[in-house]
Amino acid sequence: MHTRSNIARLLSLLLIATLLLGMGSVAQAQEITIPEQGVKLQIPDTFTVTEDIEADTASVLMMTVQGDETVAYIISFGEDAAYAGKSMESLTPEENEALFTSYSADVDTPTYAMETLSGVHWMAMRAGNGAEVIYLTLLYGYLCEVTALRVDGDALTDEQIAPLPEIAGSLALEMPTALES
Repeated sequence: MHTRSNIARLLSLLLIATLLLGMGSVAQAQEITIPEQGVKLQIPDTFTVTEDIEADTASVLMMTVQGDETVAYIISFGEDAAYAGKSMESLTPEENEALFTSYSADVDTPTYAMETLSGVHWMAMRAGNGAEVIYLTLLYGYLCEVTALRVDGDALTDEQIAPLPEIAGSLALEMPTALES
């Protein structure tokens, strides 16, 4: 349960994060919004949203690039009760490993490195075969995942991976629904 001072502190942090995150932009980008989750991201103009799935606690957008149907880009954002109120930078090393293990269970020989994009800590995961790259962050109990996946199983090219940190770095939050009460 959040007290008024905790909520005010979280609101201040969200406002600062939104201002900082809004400074970065993807060249020739379009803004996408997930209103139910209070999320805004910038995606390249060449991306086309092919599927938009809304559930009670999560939203998923699937995209392709015009002229390249071999790669699927996926953005998901949703609340995870196991990490209620936590953010990536507040996780212990053990919690980081547990998060990595749970989100990479279906990835071929995964590895990860931590990156900071526009002031937000992200876990950048790679499949050993190079066919999948996932950027994952945790903000106040909400997980955001930005993924590129080769549908044919071949390794992603640097050009296909390049949009991921740009998209991840453009993340801007409005008031998450769980913090409104």
